[in-house]
Amino acid sequence: MVLTNNQTLLFWTEQAQMGVSARTRGQLIIEGLTNVEDLLEFADNDDGWKQLLENLKHPPQVLNPAVGQPGHNAGVAVGALIPQVPFQLSARSLGRMKNAARAVKYYTTVQRVITAANMQQARLGNFKEQWEAHETNIENQDQHKLPVITKYLPIVAWTEAFTNHLVVVCGVRGVPLAYGIRATVVAGTDGPLAADQCYSTEHGSLRAEMIARASHANPMFRVDSATIFDMIEKATRTTPYAATIAPFKRSKDGVAAFRALVNQHAGVAFWDAQKKDSNETMSTLRYTGGGQMTLEQFSSKHRQAFVKLTQCADHVPVELPGGRQRVTNFIDGIQCNDADVSAAVAAVKVDEQGMRQDFESTVAFVVPNCPVAKKTKKSKKRGLAQISSTSTTNNNNNKGRKGRKKFKAKKVTKGPRTGVELRFHKDPEYKKLTDDQKQELHELRNARDKKGEDDSDIRTQVAAIFAELDKEKAEKEETLNTLKSIVASLQAPAGNAKVGAATVNLSDKFTKQPSKKTIAAVQVHQDEKVEAAATQLMQMLKLGGKKSDGRS
Repeated sequence: MVLTNNQTLLFWTEQAQMGVSARTRGQLIIEGLTNVEDLLEFADNDDGWKQLLENLKHPPQVLNPAVGQPGHNAGVAVGALIPQVPFQLSARSLGRMKNAARAVKYYTTVQRVITAANMQQARLGNFKEQWEAHETNIENQDQHKLPVITKYLPIVAWTEAFTNHLVVVCGVRGVPLAYGIRATVVAGTDGPLAADQCYSTEHGSLRAEMIARASHANPMFRVDSATIFDMIEKATRTTPYAATIAPFKRSKDGVAAFRALVNQHAGVAFWDAQKKDSNETMSTLRYTGGGQMTLEQFSSKHRQAFVKLTQCADHVPVELPGGRQRVTNFIDGIQCNDADVSAAVAAVKVDEQGMRQDFESTVAFVVPNCPVAKKTKKSKKRGLAQISSTSTTNNNNNKGRKGRKKFKAKKVTKGPRTGVELRFHKDPEYKKLTDDQKQELHELRNARDKKGEDDSDIRTQVAAIFAELDKEKAEKEETLNTLKSIVASLQAPAGNAKVGAATVNLSDKFTKQPSKKTIAAVQVHQDEKVEAAATQLMQMLKLGGKKSDGRS
């Protein structure tokens, strides 16, 4: 209902409302503010408010009335021009008038009739806070990134992401651009406003109210539609879907381009298929406990299918299953002979007033009994290798084929006590270490070997041990063969020249300079017993070897 004359007067002069004096109210009428709707011209018009305040501060001169009339100036002739006293307008009244002007613009945008109830100060006070927050969001809307179609965000998911993006991005009128792609072009009947709010209970916020009720007949709608088209063109660029919006490129009809994308690639046929797939998943999916699928994964598939059905309900008629039906589908799909699982399902079936009606409670009760998950927890996995650090050098000397960088690993682990590096040290480096560093290095290596963190070092040590054993075995075999040849030569007739030669050759093997004493000893005892000569010869050869190389 439009405001009556009395309601209009109270809106301007009542202290709980604008709080303007009667004298100032008369001047506001002269300035053009007769009705509440006249505030629309002052909405977001700072220059208009400045001029209004200037006119109130310096009002025009008036004719001096006759003697006895109000405002007569005795010092000036009747009919002469005299200055007026400035009109009073408090800062509070000015602030409320500016806020009321924004509210009038908002009501006009959402196509609501301005009434005395809509313009109550209790309602306008809440509107002020919410509108300031809305303006802050407009200032920061460039921070929201436009979603584009990729293999990770396919066309169907993109349509929802793009719609959500238009909810937070506003057009030239300060209205979220989502109003351009709403399902109904013409807004329906305006419902009642929420208590002390400027939006209806149906929509719940100023932003939602504008999206649902902003008119497409406004001259600025074409500008907003062109903005929507530019966004769609950028999002579909280099994709097969760019051909769908090509017919709307000249007119820049973003609203029609978006509807074409939805109808061709995310229309009724798509949502019907999604509905069918979701219903089949919830009714036919089975869990046996014999494969790799856990009960947690089984429940997640049921949950995802229900979410898809909920999304389908926004596009096609869908009968959403209730809590009991969801639980029925879930426990009927469990065909597992595990005792714990069977007991949990039985407990759900008898709990008619609790888990039998609540899908999430049922899942929370059944899932911990999953036999597949229990087996997975018992399995042991090999630990991850520990790499101290990696680094690269980017120069010409360190480039492989076609200029690719070579990676060089460095072991930089240091001891906590002395700072010694836990790595192989060459002899010159090792000699420079202090005794404490050597001791810590030895302790760190022993601890590392016990934990089995460096298998390559263990393999190297084992290989070295086997190599040393093979070397010792070869030396023993060579020594044994040599002794056999000596013994055989000692058994030859006296005066055989080969005896001395063989002895000299044996001496060459074990000493750097053959000893004359050794050769003489062999010749003196060649006629004696073979065993005694061989024993004495071996003792002398061992002594000669010690003198020549110093090894024990």
